[in-house]
Amino acid sequence: MAKYIEYEKENIRLATEFAEQARKNLKAAEGSTVKTLNTIGLTDDMSKAMEEKLAAKRRALGLGDAEFEAVKDAAATLANGRMLYNQMGGDAQLAKMEAEMKQQLASVPADKRAEAEADMVKVTQGLKDMRDGLDVRKKYGDASADAMLKYADVLARQRLEALGALAGKK
Repeated sequence: MAKYIEYEKENIRLATEFAEQARKNLKAAEGSTVKTLNTIGLTDDMSKAMEEKLAAKRRALGLGDAEFEAVKDAAATLANGRMLYNQMGGDAQLAKMEAEMKQQLASVPADKRAEAEADMVKVTQGLKDMRDGLDVRKKYGDASADAMLKYADVLARQRLEALGALAGKK
């Protein structure tokens, strides 16, 4: 997992450079069809160079193709879920929701309480599953999920950094 995180650091660094250079090139080409077409060609060349550098980084880290693709898939799934969970307020928001729902349950008529409680459990369990990487656990097993969960917040931060880099934010 540490190797993949190191790979992602390089990916973010290169993506940031690529995005900044592409923006500069497009700005410089503004108003000229010929320059814009040339910029598209330059962007394609930069993209290929970036892929070559990332492939070299994977090789240097000793990440084989099959291993890399599996870790990449699991990391993306876990990072997206954790990022969403954290942006929604994380554990504090979950605890607040559970407390509010329990309080609301008290006002539900007795004959509807079991159904309302089941709905509450379903909502909170969905958030817990997102936090705990249930999709990764189902696809790759408990040991892999447990190992990756140690890095869930790091992966989520990297994902936000990557999105920011592509959007031109530092």
